[in-house]
Amino acid sequence: MVDGAVPLRVLYVDGLDEGVSPVPGLEREGGLDVTVAPTASDGRDLLDGEFDCLVCDTELPEESGFECCRRLREHTSAPVVIVGPDQKGELADRALDAGAVDYMPRAVPAESPELFGARLRRIVDEVVDPVGPSPLDVLPVPALLGDDRVHYANEAARTALASGDELVGRPVADLFDVEDASAEDGATRARLPRTGDDVTLRQVSLPDSSLTLTVVFEEPVGSGDDEDLRQRAQMLDSILEQIPLAVYFKDRDGRHVAVSDYLPRMNPNGKIVNPEGKVHHTTDDIVGKTDFDLYPSELAEETIEDEQEIVETGEPVINKTEYTYTPEQELMRLSTSKAPWYGPDGEIHGIVGITANITDAKRYEDTVDYQRNVLGLMQAVLDEPVTGSIEEVRRIVDELPADEGPVPELSSTVREVQDHVAVVDTLLQEGQQQLGTELVDIEQLARAAWERLDTDDASMTVTYNGIIRADPNKVEQLLDELFENAVVHGGPDVQVTVEQFEDGFFVADDGPGIPPGERRHVFEYGYTTVDDAIGSGLTIAQIIASSLDWELSVVESAGGGCRFEVTGITFE
Repeated sequence: MVDGAVPLRVLYVDGLDEGVSPVPGLEREGGLDVTVAPTASDGRDLLDGEFDCLVCDTELPEESGFECCRRLREHTSAPVVIVGPDQKGELADRALDAGAVDYMPRAVPAESPELFGARLRRIVDEVVDPVGPSPLDVLPVPALLGDDRVHYANEAARTALASGDELVGRPVADLFDVEDASAEDGATRARLPRTGDDVTLRQVSLPDSSLTLTVVFEEPVGSGDDEDLRQRAQMLDSILEQIPLAVYFKDRDGRHVAVSDYLPRMNPNGKIVNPEGKVHHTTDDIVGKTDFDLYPSELAEETIEDEQEIVETGEPVINKTEYTYTPEQELMRLSTSKAPWYGPDGEIHGIVGITANITDAKRYEDTVDYQRNVLGLMQAVLDEPVTGSIEEVRRIVDELPADEGPVPELSSTVREVQDHVAVVDTLLQEGQQQLGTELVDIEQLARAAWERLDTDDASMTVTYNGIIRADPNKVEQLLDELFENAVVHGGPDVQVTVEQFEDGFFVADDGPGIPPGERRHVFEYGYTTVDDAIGSGLTIAQIIASSLDWELSVVESAGGGCRFEVTGITFE
């Protein structure tokens, strides 16, 4: 985790007017060390500096903030946050497409520098903190994960490179004096500035990541005796046994020389079944075989072609997506990185590769894309053909003489259909999963939502001290629906309370309440106890809560009315 006592180094790309610059507040209250670049090109020129995070405004003198973000991401692995106008639904999508990790209204750094600083620190923490215990901890040699800076270091690294002090966040270049970056055996020769010891660095890029795994050997490769060689072999065995990735070495003929224990487990049912039905459960089943012995011929031909080119040119293949099918003819999608495997003589002896199964991740992305397309089509139909047809029917009804047929009934039916269409349109918009989020103060949103109501003698009190991360428009719409339900059913002098509790908040009233047997029906579309109402408000509220990954339920309040509980919320 990033040390909260150390200012976060931020590059802020924006042609800021000095008179209204948020920078002083960000440095004073947000705990940031801010370097301002007035243009996108100035920001790129400053990338030689050490920055934990980059902030980019949507409106820049030379190019848009989205284009600036794309070009910055080509030169740095530091997370980028885009700030812009408050109306941000479409802008948040564009920000994510450009490679940003988040989008925030520019009012946040200006008006809430402490919240903005906390969010940037959280973003950097999420980038640098590994999830759960790392298998690298079992290695007896120093091992680092990082890019230009260290993101993770095992205990051996902290002992050897920093006398037990924390390494996370330190520049990797400060840890080693590189003597020969192109040693003939493919290793990197270096010296430890702290001790003066000579070491050898071995590095491999992780799939689907900008991070590199660096393993530090305490003596140059080839300088030790047989015991030294045995120890190094044990280190390699530890990596192959412990790392939860499909790691493999192949010789120049494509035969597997060594593979990680995880390789067969990465496949369906924890085994590789070749087209002839032969099952490969363990690494011993795989060593000595080529991809033609293990996988469908189409995939094997593609992999062999890539590997021959690597052997001939020495150029790696990084994060290539490959496709194959299980014996049950289910599509598998893989992400593969491969690089030359150099022997002691400096010649390429084969390739080393890392493969990850990304089938579930890609299936989720495809499902989301499909659902968005369907929702977009439905909304287009509602916006034009359906709405237009209803308006035409209403025009015809309005032109009919009152004494020719049931005109009042037709008018009422048309209005009811219009109400239903409006509800469906709201559900389509509010029911989509949240993408752009920001730090939200529910107390402020609750007061704003209440002021929009015609509440007469009704009142609302709010006791809420937490800050959450969500789409504020969705939260405000959720409160609108719950407040309106309280006023409609609780009467003109209803008393409403909004209060925080352990994992969420509730909206309670002192109205007549709902009988226990009816509570399970209140979220059903069309359920209502009020004449001339279509019964949609609580349905909309539940859909909004679900889109925020929250849950909405109803129980009896302390005053005998309704208490709508919103749970599943994570507080900042």
